[in-house]
Amino acid sequence: WLLGLIASVAVVIGIGVLEQMSKQEQLKQEMIKVVESEEAKAEFEEVLKNLDSKALTAQGKIQSYKIDLESVKHSPMGGLFVT
Repeated sequence: WLLGLIASVAVVIGIGVLEQMSKQEQLKQEMIKVVESEEAKAEFEEVLKNLDSKALTAQGKIQSYKIDLESVKHSPMGGLFVT
């Protein structure tokens, strides 16, 4: 009976861990959708143009940018951190 109890507890813990991992993956996918949206693209470009008025042109120092999707993280203040 002791072995059965230990196995039951292990199964319950395993199910909880898998459910938590699934929720985290869903949250990550939602954050990536937000980062890839047209609204986010406009915000990124506005920030770059504030740094360099000729950004995203041949004359600017910043000619292109790429979002590192692996760097997307939830901010504790609400919002996202992106590299």
